[in-house]
Amino acid sequence: MNYSHRRIFVAVCLVALLIASSFVRAAAQQSLTSSTQNKSAIPKLDDDAMRELVGLTGKRTRSLMVYLWYTACQPCDQRLADIDKLYLEFRNKGLDMALVAIEPMDEPEALSKYLKDHQIVTPTYLLNTFEDDLSNDVFLKDWEAIVPSVFFYDRKGHLVFSETKEARIDYAQLKPRVTAALSTIK
Repeated sequence: MNYSHRRIFVAVCLVALLIASSFVRAAAQQSLTSSTQNKSAIPKLDDDAMRELVGLTGKRTRSLMVYLWYTACQPCDQRLADIDKLYLEFRNKGLDMALVAIEPMDEPEALSKYLKDHQIVTPTYLLNTFEDDLSNDVFLKDWEAIVPSVFFYDRKGHLVFSETKEARIDYAQLKPRVTAALSTIK
């Protein structure tokens, strides 16, 4: 192979390499975009998924605090930053946390935008059903769907404490209760 043929061969190989790398880059970008979209989707809870989240199926390994709320509830909105602060403080100390939003299922994008706008990092789930047996099995037997509400469960799904009085759902009042509950549940 003479010198000019080698140059042509090298040039063709470089062009092929550039084309292949652009395809790989495009595929990687598409994969990243689709995985980001999947991560931004808020999981929807039915009754069985809610029971599993709380630990009634025996699959939990950590304690869980559930905050029930919805975006149009002003007291819920006012306490959301406190709940998120608790999550950030206790997530590495044996506590899982879940924001369970009671929102119309046809508006999940609005909920995603709301969470992004408020810079909320606590795992969030979407729930739009409240059957009679849900409140009996998962929440307090006498719970009347009051929001905001907080429920703290040990890893076996047993209710440790709950709070449905909005004046008591803030960082200063919940932190000592969470600390005490975690210290007794080892």
